[in-house]
Amino acid sequence: MQLAIAKLLRENRIRHNPIKEAVAAVSVGIKNDEVLVDLNYHEDSQVDLDMNVVMTQGGKLLEIQGTAEKSAFTKEQVITIINAAEGALKSTFDLQKAASEGQVVEG
Repeated sequence: MQLAIAKLLRENRIRHNPIKEAVAAVSVGIKNDEVLVDLNYHEDSQVDLDMNVVMTQGGKLLEIQGTAEKSAFTKEQVITIINAAEGALKSTFDLQKAASEGQVVEG
């Protein structure tokens, strides 16, 4: 999207970049007290708790969606998941920035 907006700006088809901040999401789960990040389908179906976390690059939360698969979860577990998501998304934001600058990236 950043590349498309840059093109529209160059062509004077829009006046200002509407993107305020980068956004990314990740799936995080807990199984047997172990935190798993970027769950694949098999892991997602096996965890005790799974959450999808959508954040801005500045660390603001846009969405948190979670399911207790086996039993209720604690506020501390939610905080643990948010912290794990934030750590995992730092590299995602770096990759997004590099790609928007025209670099070839692998993630």
